[in-house]
Amino acid sequence: MASDTSPEFCKRPWLDTVEAAEYLRLSPGSLRTFRSRGEGPPYHKAGRAVRYRRDELDAYVIGEGPR
Repeated sequence: MASDTSPEFCKRPWLDTVEAAEYLRLSPGSLRTFRSRGEGPPYHKAGRAVRYRRDELDAYVIGEGPR
């Protein structure tokens, strides 16, 4: 996995759970718990894969996204 400060990581709009957790400074388990409770940042599923959009994570952090 690329570091969250690398140019490659910063250009990617979609993050998996581990990357999103690193980006938000949370544990992957916290994001899983949020999903199971219907809380936390918005996420998208493609089959069993869970992905987070970086712009939606940013909006969530500053309070403009769903909670």
